[in-house]
Amino acid sequence: MSPNQISNIIKKHEEKSNAIANKKKQLSLSSKAYKLYSKGKTLVEVAIKLDIPQAHATQFHLEYWKLKESDVLESLYVRTRGKLFSLCKLYEELVVKRGMSIEQVANSVDIDLNRLPYIEGLYQKAKQETDRMQEKRDYLLKEIISLRKEPIELEYEKRKRRLAFSFNHYPHYGD
Repeated sequence: MSPNQISNIIKKHEEKSNAIANKKKQLSLSSKAYKLYSKGKTLVEVAIKLDIPQAHATQFHLEYWKLKESDVLESLYVRTRGKLFSLCKLYEELVVKRGMSIEQVANSVDIDLNRLPYIEGLYQKAKQETDRMQEKRDYLLKEIISLRKEPIELEYEKRKRRLAFSFNHYPHYGD
């Protein structure tokens, strides 16, 4: 063999070895995503950076949570069907803005859940009572109006009787 042939064989072998080494050094897509999530990147940022669809970015994010032993967060994500924003909004409103502790929030929700049916029942009773009182009020207003008219009608009847009496008891001319 010529030295050129040997040199070509060595070059090809080195290229293959370098390619294998580079492949080993190159991170998988999921590892790249985990690395970005560990740096605090958002789903959108990871999807754009790695040029992957939302479903893959979300899947990698869930896997990242699992790897970080964040099973509770994953469980919340699954139970809220991906609507963690609502929980964050609730936290922001009650804990941050109103200064409630998580325990106070939980107690409030528990109390409200137990008392809500009772309060709704009270509301329905109050509404029925209000409707009944409104009907009674309307009836009494009609009675008042009727009674106000009655003295006028009674006075008219008295005058009519007086006229009739006087007409019947006094002599008529022309009889």
